[in-house]
Amino acid sequence: MTHPLRHSSSHDSSSTATRVKNGNGAAVLVVGAGPTGLLLACELHRRGISCHLIDAHAAPLDWDRATIVKPRSLQIFESMGLAGKFLDAGCRQRAIKIHADGNPLGTFDLATCGSIYGFNLGISEEVTESILTGYLHQHGGQVNRSSRLVGLTPQHEAVLAEIERNGSRYTMEFQWAERVESCWQAMRPTSAHPPMDTA
Repeated sequence: MTHPLRHSSSHDSSSTATRVKNGNGAAVLVVGAGPTGLLLACELHRRGISCHLIDAHAAPLDWDRATIVKPRSLQIFESMGLAGKFLDAGCRQRAIKIHADGNPLGTFDLATCGSIYGFNLGISEEVTESILTGYLHQHGGQVNRSSRLVGLTPQHEAVLAEIERNGSRYTMEFQWAERVESCWQAMRPTSAHPPMDTA
């Protein structure tokens, strides 16, 4: 896991954000509920670390940004007990053929990748997100939608996050914050702040 975010995004200091008590004791703020954010939230919850997962979109996107699950990812899903669901829903791609100007250049056999899963899995990102969201719910987590991170302020051994939801703003304190939203979300015209460095 990366270090806590130690700087604040510039925002309107005159904004009136409601301070919300972190009632569920969430130690981690995760920004972005795509496959990466969902997986991070799932892994935290299954290890007994609660988190607050937010996403700016009102609902999952209905078009694909990624359509392949790699062998190493399948190994992670196996450790979560999810590999079977992915294998049932996806299409196994055992080789990659490379062409240029209509002429074949070569073939890469994925069985040589070194994983017990010697293939890529073709699967819709919608399905990937649906499987991970279901797992998250089973472990007591949820996606807080229509919620956008607008500011971070360092506190003593913590960070104060300002979040906008449906036109209202509230703040919550976390020990860690991780921003994993995609460029499609981070670069929306309504976003007043660029993605924040988590190094």
